Order: sequence, then C-alpha cells, then structure tokens
Amino acid sequence: MFGFIGYAVFVFEISGFLLLIEDVRAYKNAKLKKEKTTAKLLGWSNIILGLLIILSNWIYQQLTW
Repeated sequence: MFGFIGYAVFVFEISGFLLLIEDVRAYKNAKLKKEKTTAKLLGWSNIILGLLIILSNWIYQQLTW
C-alpha cells in the first residue's frame, strides 16, 4: 500500500476498534441502548471499510501490475 491508502486503513481500523471497545462499553454502562447500537454499527462499518480498502487495493495491484 502506498501513501494515503495505508494511512486511511490504519485510521479506519483503529477508530473501529476504539468505537467497539470504549464507546460500546461506556454506553452499556450508561444504559443508552440506541447509542450503543449506533456505536457498534459505526465500529463494524469502519473495520469492514478498512478491509475493503485493503482488498480493493490488492485487486487493483493484481490487475495493473
């Protein structure tokens, strides 16, 4: 991965894991069900988006190199 792509993947993955670990726990302790669900959705979305960027970058490199 070159330049911006590696940085973007890093940011998506770290923010996804932090959302799942910290925010979900905090919302669970505060008994905020909607916020907890939203944090889970956003956390998993970030992780999946990071993985999709890695996969699409790999496919692009296989097709162009």
